[in-house]
Amino acid sequence: MITNRGDYLKKILKLNLCILNMVILIISLTGCNNSNANETSMEEKVNTEIAYIDSELVSIVNKLNNINYAKYKVEVKKVQDESEKSESQQGEGGSNEQSSEGSGNSEQQGGSQDSKEKNKSSSEINKSFSMVTDNILGKEKQINWDDLKSKIENLYSTWTVVSMDLKKEGISSEQLDNFSNSIDNLAVSVKNEDEFATMDNVINLYSFLPQFVKTYGSDKDTNLIYSKYNLLVCYKYAVLEDWEQLKNSVEDLKMSFSNVLNKKEEYTGKEINIESATVIIGEMENSDEVKDKDVFFVKYKNLMEELNIILSV
Repeated sequence: MITNRGDYLKKILKLNLCILNMVILIISLTGCNNSNANETSMEEKVNTEIAYIDSELVSIVNKLNNINYAKYKVEVKKVQDESEKSESQQGEGGSNEQSSEGSGNSEQQGGSQDSKEKNKSSSEINKSFSMVTDNILGKEKQINWDDLKSKIENLYSTWTVVSMDLKKEGISSEQLDNFSNSIDNLAVSVKNEDEFATMDNVINLYSFLPQFVKTYGSDKDTNLIYSKYNLLVCYKYAVLEDWEQLKNSVEDLKMSFSNVLNKKEEYTGKEINIESATVIIGEMENSDEVKDKDVFFVKYKNLMEELNIILSV
């Protein structure tokens, strides 16, 4: 009876030990999962922040040459209606009469002035809106510096948060300080409305992004960001019409994108975009023969769109 009781207690003890081990294992696994989830969440957050900076920098470069991904844009024109024309003609006639009659008609002058103010207000309302194609070839360049200045101020606000997150992901203080100083350089060039300095400073800023992503992210994202950087360098030499340097830069772009092409199977659902990007890069190789920056800008725009799609999640 005692022996049986002893065997029973041993079984109970073994069962309790098994249950305890299972509880410890579950707690351990749950803790790991929470830790992994936190790490994934942080990486996703930083990826989103880098994607924003990427988008803003490319946007600034594009605006220097009025490059827009949209096929059409809304054009606003002021329309002068018939009543405005009539009032304008009457105003001219009234002015002639007043010059001949002297200064005794002050009330009429006041009424005429009020009428002109109403007409002015009306003319501001009379506008026509139309959809027009937003072409690159032969388009007159008009840089909206006020828009660019707003973008720089927004970039400062964003960078305050992003820099703290990047530091948590292992980016060195030296790299972060260098990026911050480069934003200052960009701000000065935009303030001075210096087109070429702005372009140089944007591309210099963008060169940090592949370094950041390589430290905390995947090779997939690093290869694409580095390809976009090389494309911006090509853009620079097209603007400068330095066709020999452009040819060399296209080769660099081709080499960096080959890292994406060789691992095409990792980009599920983006295979067609990768093939399209490969074709466009091949078409860029004759840029030193064509020697036309607008033609290059068309290819640049199409390639940048493809890279953005491949990089998007």
